[in-house]
Amino acid sequence: MNVEYTKWVYEDPATKDRTYLFVPIIDVLLVGNHKVGRHIKSYLDTGATFNIFPAEYAINLLGFTENTLKKGISLPILGMGGIKTVGYGHRCSIQHPNFELKDVMVYFVKEQPYPLLGRVGFMDQFKKIVFNEDTKILELVK
Repeated sequence: MNVEYTKWVYEDPATKDRTYLFVPIIDVLLVGNHKVGRHIKSYLDTGATFNIFPAEYAINLLGFTENTLKKGISLPILGMGGIKTVGYGHRCSIQHPNFELKDVMVYFVKEQPYPLLGRVGFMDQFKKIVFNEDTKILELVK
């Protein structure tokens, strides 16, 4: 399966200069807590160990409450800039028209700005992943 990189506007926080980046974003759907969410653009992040999704997605679309979310596996998460938070892991399926990853762990984090597909529970489910920076194509081989 091939996915074209997405053109993304980046604004330098110091200078406010804007530039375009091309990033690997995959549109996926989560199924968890016996409910089906909605499609959400997710960043394939080679620096993310785990799949990290906004807690709001779980609460608004998968029927979790703050209390039921916290019944998941608790994991301390160290984010960009040394920000420390906690994620709550739940077994979910990650669906795409070209693949389905069943029973993978997804950690839900409050105030997570966008979903991250990480090494454990996403990348390790594929035989080969190629980031072609020249053609701006991501290749995923099951």
